[in-house]
Amino acid sequence: MSRSQPTPLAEHLAKTIRKARHRYCKRLARCRRKLSQRAVHDLRVETRRILVLLELLCRLGFFKSQNQLSKTVRKRLKAFGDLRDVQVELELLNPFWARFPNAIAFKTLLERREEKLAAKLSAKIGEPKFAAINEDLKRVEKRICKSAAFQTVTLSRARDVLGAVFCEVEALREQVRREDPTSIHQMRVAFKRFRYLNELLQPALRGITDPLLARMKDYQQIAGAVQDFEVLIGRLAREVKHRKLNPAKIRDLRAELLQKRKQAVEKFLQRVDDFKQFPTFRLPEPLKKIRSP
Repeated sequence: MSRSQPTPLAEHLAKTIRKARHRYCKRLARCRRKLSQRAVHDLRVETRRILVLLELLCRLGFFKSQNQLSKTVRKRLKAFGDLRDVQVELELLNPFWARFPNAIAFKTLLERREEKLAAKLSAKIGEPKFAAINEDLKRVEKRICKSAAFQTVTLSRARDVLGAVFCEVEALREQVRREDPTSIHQMRVAFKRFRYLNELLQPALRGITDPLLARMKDYQQIAGAVQDFEVLIGRLAREVKHRKLNPAKIRDLRAELLQKRKQAVEKFLQRVDDFKQFPTFRLPEPLKKIRSP
């Protein structure tokens, strides 16, 4: 195939990379102005999508495994992890403070930690290397349509990748246990990759509709509630262990959070097999020519 005529998949992925790097730069600029909860969340989501996009390129043979760009993007994601955790915990706890006034010291502790983490991260993300991902992705974008080897990769191969990731979700589903929230989290992480792959391939593969993606997001959020309470309960345990909190004053709050986690686990287990209803991994031969934006 002529290099001047990239396949629909190569054309789509090049456009997807272009959009992803533009969104990353926009989200990063917003975080540089203010590290609000929403800004941090949106940047992390965009960074995760880039990781999944790079994983797709790797599975299609464009990259060797563990390429340096993926490692760099993963580091950028990790940099925001601690701050994001604290912000989620504060939001989750907001309805509880009036009911558990004895635990207000925990709120103060979290707010101070958020302030310190934000100050440290604000200086870090101001460095030029945080925006360098844009140039790295731009080079990948140009290489995709010029790579003779990549022109043989068809949309059916992308569909195969969806199927492989779906199988990973299925395997982790078999390991899910009520008494082990970590097993739910592991399945959720795999499903999140499956969902993001569907989003990335939506304009190319028939059957990936907006309502379908909305159902996937809802399923992921139900599993995410389990992890949110798990992380929060772990935070409480660490602060008590380090003698930053009086265990007697947070006893009632901890009991309430344990109950909430139990309810979240039960809610997820009631719908744990809903993912099998998502048909995208069984899509027939595609597809359509990618339309210009």
